[in-house]
Amino acid sequence: MEGEQDFPQFACDVRQGNNDSVPVLISGATIDQGKGEVDELIFVFSDLRQVREVERMRDDFFHNIVHELRTPLATILMYARLLREGKAINDPPKANRFLGVIERESDRLQKMVRQMLQLAKLEAGIIEGKDELASLNSVFEQVLPPLADRASQKGIAFEYNIQPDLPPVSGSVENIYMIIKNLIENAVIFTPSGSVTVDAQLDQDVVKINVTDEGIGIPKEAIPNLFRRFYRAQTAVERGIAGTGLGLYMVKEGLESYGGSIEVESQEGKGTKFTVLLPIASTQLLQEHTD
Repeated sequence: MEGEQDFPQFACDVRQGNNDSVPVLISGATIDQGKGEVDELIFVFSDLRQVREVERMRDDFFHNIVHELRTPLATILMYARLLREGKAINDPPKANRFLGVIERESDRLQKMVRQMLQLAKLEAGIIEGKDELASLNSVFEQVLPPLADRASQKGIAFEYNIQPDLPPVSGSVENIYMIIKNLIENAVIFTPSGSVTVDAQLDQDVVKINVTDEGIGIPKEAIPNLFRRFYRAQTAVERGIAGTGLGLYMVKEGLESYGGSIEVESQEGKGTKFTVLLPIASTQLLQEHTD
């Protein structure tokens, strides 16, 4: 081959010996020996399986989020029209019920919008509240009562044991609230019957939080992917449990940004236990907020 020639990249599937195909990206480059002639070519084959999986999960996410948005919007519109048409004008209990549905679906929309904004910040590397102090006892006082009521409505036993004098941790109250609420809410959602237990204790220089449920559990093969973006376990999909596949991803990213960590133990059909470790605030940070 003579002269310089571009070798564009192109994608194709390479078939393996077991008849499985692997998506690859092929790119090439020429080696010129200095005489204006090309006598060698180098081809690079890049495995695209992980990229394709991320694309698939992204597509599933957009499909799910469109569905999740469409349902509450349609419900809000329907009940608003019923009220405007006077369907409950002489029936205060019915009007209150209609308004309750509108309020609940509006909260659902607001939650999804907040989740999208938080995801955008995480993707942009914006970590909020690293130099703030959060009182875990105050967060639990806000989080637990409504979720306990929700569990009670499902007939689930809800128990908690929160050490009363937990030291503050570094991080914004809003993000710490999101992390704890997400885990406990998931436990309630994925527990058709049985119990949910929340425990938070000081363990040396970290606060250890356990959220344990007797719910549907997580398949063993799903656990390695549990904290990936857009990932949803097949058991949740099959049971029609709504979700975007972002909650646990955001929990893990949020914890790691504050120096924390999360682990999961689960057995399908028997329940799940999430363990969160959050470092207590440093002496220097405490002094800065005291001065």
